[in-house]
Amino acid sequence: ACRFGGARRPSSPPLAWLSGRSAAEMSGAHPELQKLAPKIGVLHFETSPEASGQTAQARTHAAGFGYEVVERPVPGLNILNVASPTERVKAELRRAVDELVSLGVKGIAGASHQMWPLQEHVACMARVPVAMSSLMQIALLVPAHHVDQIFLIIATHAEQLKLDLGSVLKSRGLQFSPARFVVHEPSAEELDDPAKLAERIKGLQDSDNRIAGAIFDCGQLIRHADRVRAISSFSVFDQITCLDFLISASSDNPYFGTSYGTGAPPVELLVKAKRQLMSPSEEYVRALRSRVNGQMKVGILRIDYDYPPIPGDIACEASYGYQVVFAKVEGLTFEMAQRAVLDDHIMASFQKAVAALEAESVVAITGDCGFMMAYQPYVRALTKLPVILSSIIQAPAMAAMHSDDAVFALLTANSRTFDKKRLLSQSGVNVDLDNWVLVGLQDVPGFEAVALGEKVPAEKVQPSIAAMCRDLQARHPKLAGFLLECTELPHYADEIRAKTGLPVFDAITLVDYFQVACCSPPSFSQAVVQGFLGALDPRVGASAVAQITVGILGTVVMVPAMAGSAQQRCCCAVS
Repeated sequence: ACRFGGARRPSSPPLAWLSGRSAAEMSGAHPELQKLAPKIGVLHFETSPEASGQTAQARTHAAGFGYEVVERPVPGLNILNVASPTERVKAELRRAVDELVSLGVKGIAGASHQMWPLQEHVACMARVPVAMSSLMQIALLVPAHHVDQIFLIIATHAEQLKLDLGSVLKSRGLQFSPARFVVHEPSAEELDDPAKLAERIKGLQDSDNRIAGAIFDCGQLIRHADRVRAISSFSVFDQITCLDFLISASSDNPYFGTSYGTGAPPVELLVKAKRQLMSPSEEYVRALRSRVNGQMKVGILRIDYDYPPIPGDIACEASYGYQVVFAKVEGLTFEMAQRAVLDDHIMASFQKAVAALEAESVVAITGDCGFMMAYQPYVRALTKLPVILSSIIQAPAMAAMHSDDAVFALLTANSRTFDKKRLLSQSGVNVDLDNWVLVGLQDVPGFEAVALGEKVPAEKVQPSIAAMCRDLQARHPKLAGFLLECTELPHYADEIRAKTGLPVFDAITLVDYFQVACCSPPSFSQAVVQGFLGALDPRVGASAVAQITVGILGTVVMVPAMAGSAQQRCCCAVS
């Protein structure tokens, strides 16, 4: 999420954050690159201010987010009939969704928080992720926090939402109690002044220290999110963080990934050249350099297992655009993590490691092994910070954003030791074993290096993983996306996206999402310094060059890792 600059909210009226220049007006955009810009579809009420006077056709904006927003009004749809649309309105909705999908959108959202009742309808019509309300993020937030923690929902429809929230959660298969949410309706003053809103949020948090974050389910508040974060040091989740999450799963990562010289045609080489160098939106480079507050750190719990990570691995500093801090869980080996061993010694090690990360003022805590999901309930009880030990925490959100019959592929290092039902249940999703296809990579030539603690030969492993994913797609027509459980797999996510056209969620999409929502953008001076250092950073520079070199010559550029991991050497050929 952090890589697309989504939190740069204009101080304009509700939903004016969608406005911007048309794709044709983007200066200097190469025609082929213009085609590569990721798109998000946004559905409007017919009577919304942005849709009034328009014909029922899509219009595209650059929007300054680093991705395009394609808007489409739905004739006949309004606030009065959204909960029970007529057959005519359903037909218009189908036409609107079909048009957005034909334009290649990577996800569909609603322009109004009052469009939540359409979630199931739209999810059944589209084979892309759907988030008609920022409330969809509940599926990400609840599994990451202790059962005693609660969340603040700021909404202009507070009384109705209090009545509907239980049925809303149940309709999307989420096993979360409505008691974990406090709904607050903002005053007119709070809608206009972020300082007043931040003051109210801080007051609510002071009166109840169980509050872990706020969800803004109101378009008028989107422009205030960054200011509220800066003033209150409070995590804020809104429609922009939701859109960023959707697009991050369907777009190339700017920091890592590789193309191993498979004779790609020119257009694919342009894809691998990245928006870093030749962005279809001139806002992208600026967003990439200034969007992320690199001082807001994420803590990473490491199992007692040493191996040389490559970019994309959650244990490699080159995988991020911000700082990460490591703490080892002494005594927790890879084999013990697979067996979910939790004895007195391991508990003490977790306590010590979590305390060390808290002392570093991290904004969230993750882990460097997907099998750590078994420890999620224990670790999240040790801290008030978001705990996201495994990418599996994204499973409820993936399920909630698709139709009930959607199928997902779950890729793991070893399917023989992976308890699919138990680990998915801990994430809070209603487990339908037929909807989650488990794929073990233990027999992929070269991937045995994971179990042996050796460096994985990525150039050997990647073609096999991509071929397995293509085969899965052929065997499962309703396959809607991939979830990479192993923390060494994000390196291959771009290749899977390129070969299948489906979204890929992994440990990095999850960590990025929480890092962004937990902090405001950096100050101007900090942004200037970070932009300058980023331009000098060999990991960034080499990645931009090596991705072209790799595609043409089949070579891989090796550069030393930066401070903190000087003994490591990381492959920086970024796809």
